[in-house]
Amino acid sequence: MAITVNGPVPDDRLGIVAAHEHLLYGLPGWHDDPAVLFDRPKVFDALLAALREFKAAGGNSLMDASGTLCGRDPEFLKALSAAAGINIIASCGLGAQELIPGYFGLPLAERALREQRRDGEPPLWIPDAGYIGGMLGAEMSDGMPMAGMVRSRACAGFVLCACSAQPASEIEEMAIRGAAMAARRHDVPLRLEGGAHAPRLFPLITAEGLAAGRVVIGHCDDARCLDSARDRELASQGAYVAYDHVGWQDGSPHAMPDAQRVQQVKDMVAAGYAERVLLSCGTVGCGLGVPASKHGVSHLLKDFVPRLSGAGVGDSALHTLLVENPRRLFAQL
Repeated sequence: MAITVNGPVPDDRLGIVAAHEHLLYGLPGWHDDPAVLFDRPKVFDALLAALREFKAAGGNSLMDASGTLCGRDPEFLKALSAAAGINIIASCGLGAQELIPGYFGLPLAERALREQRRDGEPPLWIPDAGYIGGMLGAEMSDGMPMAGMVRSRACAGFVLCACSAQPASEIEEMAIRGAAMAARRHDVPLRLEGGAHAPRLFPLITAEGLAAGRVVIGHCDDARCLDSARDRELASQGAYVAYDHVGWQDGSPHAMPDAQRVQQVKDMVAAGYAERVLLSCGTVGCGLGVPASKHGVSHLLKDFVPRLSGAGVGDSALHTLLVENPRRLFAQL
């Protein structure tokens, strides 16, 4: 069962799923920048057209990975989902350290400074993994927060967490553990964007009791941290490996030709791990103070899947990658 923004949907009705997209995406604080113009009706129409194109190509569901703080708008997503006839599964989670607000990070920095100065007075409040887990859990049971300190009736359907290019910091590990706690309690998938550090962070997640089959290791086609041995090792432990920057072939640091992604998928299928791979484009439909992507989510089905087929990936394997794997990710374990 998947929790979409418009309610529960049986996993066997998800159909083809794009496993990592950003319908709206902005860095925390974007709404305070007067230079950012968010023309809601215009953006809605543009995203509706993109989702209808995805649906016409065979798509049926989409996992929105903007998390708690990076532009997510629950009521906007609800209306968009209903208009497009696409299941939208929203996410909650804090992201890498540079995306975590000072509300969480400052008390830790203050504590470290006081310890260095041997100041015996601790900060009044210090977050921990349990607090973050409870906060994220409420987004899945009570609804996702919106502006004005109110909650939408729409609930998040999966949790995300991440670390930056360096080994995970204290606040990142705290957020990762909290995300794992929330995912386990609410029996939903967790998406980790850990790059080269994913193999070390994966046990941190499973140590909180979350089944490996609920974990997605994202950005495994990021050109800065390609590692086929890592992908096979994580897949062998039961995690899903996501090649989710399909179509990013420009000058972005993470970009590379789709031909390389085709080879990644072929190699995983040949190694016997077709059942552990997810695919998506990682598009930014509307950039809130950041650039939107030049391609849409339909690129996955209109361009990349034909490339896979032409490279010898059979119809059965394609069905596994696009339908069966996402279904299994959300199925009751």
